[in-house]
Amino acid sequence: MSVNSMMLTCQRAQSIRAARARLRGFLLGVAADQKLNDMEMNALKTMRLDAEGLFGSDEFSTIGFLLDRALVVGVLHQDERLDLLESLLSLEAEVCESTLLGLLSGMASDDHINSSELKVLLEFVRQNEDLFSRFPFDKITLALSDFFSRHITEQQLLATIKSVTQVDYSSTGSISQDQVPLCDFDEVDNVVIEGSVLVFTGKFGGKTGFRKVIEERVVGLGGVLRASVTSKTNYLVVGDETAVGWITSTYGRKIQMAMDLRKSDAPNLRVLTEQSLRAVRPNLFA
Repeated sequence: MSVNSMMLTCQRAQSIRAARARLRGFLLGVAADQKLNDMEMNALKTMRLDAEGLFGSDEFSTIGFLLDRALVVGVLHQDERLDLLESLLSLEAEVCESTLLGLLSGMASDDHINSSELKVLLEFVRQNEDLFSRFPFDKITLALSDFFSRHITEQQLLATIKSVTQVDYSSTGSISQDQVPLCDFDEVDNVVIEGSVLVFTGKFGGKTGFRKVIEERVVGLGGVLRASVTSKTNYLVVGDETAVGWITSTYGRKIQMAMDLRKSDAPNLRVLTEQSLRAVRPNLFA
């Protein structure tokens, strides 16, 4: 990547952060009476246009869809407002997690883990115990325990690390495009759309924009579309395409939240792959 390209990428990232922050601030300031008056409608339209660049990507399409619907009906229900706020807040990547992903990628870059690298990782674990209790880093904790107990080999430990980072430099040096292998996806015979709360994450159909089509069809069939995962979510549907740094993006945040909720508050929450949904509800993809 050239210097000019890097600068443009940084500038775009800064613009997106600024637009996201302004939109979040506006939603915090929306009147709690739910109904939007004329001035609030005009302000929301302005914010929507100001953040237009955000909504071209799949990860922001749900937010754009919900805002557009609020502009049509003139009402932003309290649960929708809280959902949008939660989604926008969850987009802020944690520096600690980004550092850990970099550390793990560096460790696995030569397809070997030495004692010095393990020492650094164990110290990071000691200093960030809470982080390693959450998906997907809890898989690293378990793998380390199994490795030191001689239940798994170094190559199996490496495989776990590569699954978390989604990078395998030893083969291609590029991003893995496989589904997130450490997520415990559900196998289902049917997906009830009407009355169910659904959350989507990632790119669908292998192209930008197709996810929005699916979301519109879900709403048309009586489903409730949300931008963030909560204990009320019935289905989280994960697109097939991932990327390096996935856990610090909204793509990974939704998966992480679902995995954490299934341990306690939402044991019945179902996490599906795009292919699983396509198999039982092909009409959404037609």
